[in-house]
Amino acid sequence: ELFFDNFPGLIVGITGTKGKGTTATLIYQALKQAKMPVFLGGNIGQPVFQYLLKGKPTDIFIYELSSHQLAGLKKSPQIAVFLNLFPDHLDYYKNLQEYKKAKTAICKYQTKNDFFIYNSKDKTAVELTKSSSGEKIAFDKIPLEVKMKLKGDFNLLNAKAAFVVARLFRVGEE
Repeated sequence: ELFFDNFPGLIVGITGTKGKGTTATLIYQALKQAKMPVFLGGNIGQPVFQYLLKGKPTDIFIYELSSHQLAGLKKSPQIAVFLNLFPDHLDYYKNLQEYKKAKTAICKYQTKNDFFIYNSKDKTAVELTKSSSGEKIAFDKIPLEVKMKLKGDFNLLNAKAAFVVARLFRVGEE
């Protein structure tokens, strides 16, 4: 929450049980190749607080957000990506409902100027669309034909989510 309160730029938050690191990295690489002032952190990369001292209003921070980082958060990123939810971390959470609740901060505090990018085939993601006041974009419905080194249909979904975010920043398809 301290980072969300004090980072002067735009935050793109990515969460999901699976794929958040891959998706965050794909988004980061797309924006970096487009020469944008972008940084990567969360459960990946460098500790986030080092970016507060040098952050500028034009900076973009790609934040991989686990359920533990989201639990109790009273802010949402301006661009929120929700990939999926599977029964996991139930050694920490009492049940699946508590785990889902921890994830809701990804979009719960969004405004009408924000974006919620979600997987329309994931029941929890669809439920969360009701919690976001931002514009909703179902990334799984994006027609995207790509040749990737990453294998698996799940990675195509990760690529589609990254593609949607990159498009919001007007990054070309290539």
